Amino acid sequence: MRISSTFPTTTTTALTTLYTASTPLEHGMLGYILYLKRFFSLVNMLDISPIGMDRDLLTRHGFNPFKWLPVKTIFEKLSKSGVKCLSVTSNLFKNSGLSKMHHVGSTLKGYSDMVDMVLLLKKTLEEDGPLFVFGYWGLTDSFGHQYGPFSPEYALELKTFFYLIRNVFAEYFAGSEHQDTGLLISADHGQLETAWSDEEWISPKDKLVKEFLDIPPFGEPRALYFIPREGKAFRQFFQEHYSKRFLLLSREEAIQSGYFGPPRDSEKRDEIQERIGYWIALSKKRSSIHYRYTGNEKTFRGKHGSVTADELYVPLLAFG
Repeated sequence: MRISSTFPTTTTTALTTLYTASTPLEHGMLGYILYLKRFFSLVNMLDISPIGMDRDLLTRHGFNPFKWLPVKTIFEKLSKSGVKCLSVTSNLFKNSGLSKMHHVGSTLKGYSDMVDMVLLLKKTLEEDGPLFVFGYWGLTDSFGHQYGPFSPEYALELKTFFYLIRNVFAEYFAGSEHQDTGLLISADHGQLETAWSDEEWISPKDKLVKEFLDIPPFGEPRALYFIPREGKAFRQFFQEHYSKRFLLLSREEAIQSGYFGPPRDSEKRDEIQERIGYWIALSKKRSSIHYRYTGNEKTFRGKHGSVTADELYVPLLAFG
């Protein structure tokens, strides 16, 4: 079965939707790099830190991951109905601010590699029910970034994953005592194969930044957010130079069009909306604009963030 990811098609946004059963506009995790006015910073939302700084730095300066989301997690909702909730994630992320944010209401267990993860998932099913278990494997995305989503490396990674799933769970589901258990497998987003020639790298010296922006562009290289000095002049310049490769929308246009989910009023609406600036640029095909925040940024073969079919649509597999 084919289902849709979120916009932007990126881990912080899509995973938060999966962990909360809410839209990006409701949960407020609207991209990889967001403008958090409270901290006067562009913040890497995977690391919960200003760009280029130590992971989870903001959690030591007023960012409470347990209370950051304005919505409840699925674990909190299920627990109220008497369902025991467990989560399985990499030991690398287990104690991160993002994991703490996502797993409120769940008992979190860590794994070291793919084999460890699959066996740990099976072991958690020995717990007394009713039970809900959520597992996350992130290295497939890393393989796609490095080698491309159509590379032999990526293909072997996927084959290995499904080989382990099949061999560990086939016998489990064959037993009559497990007929009330189901297994769902999906992805937080897709990926698009790109080339170096599809990329444009910019810095503070470039005219777009130097003459038209108050702060650097942020969000995603394929779904950029802008806070310009003057909207009309910025729009004219951007349309003249980038309109063949990017669709430019005002924040209001993007929200009213439903890119972030149905527009709804909430106490956090203004705070959430200001995180994405005033203008949004969506890559139409394979193009991306990369800003040199630190000078250590890397290029990727596989990318995501915009709304092409390769980025947006993911499979949903059901077993049991």
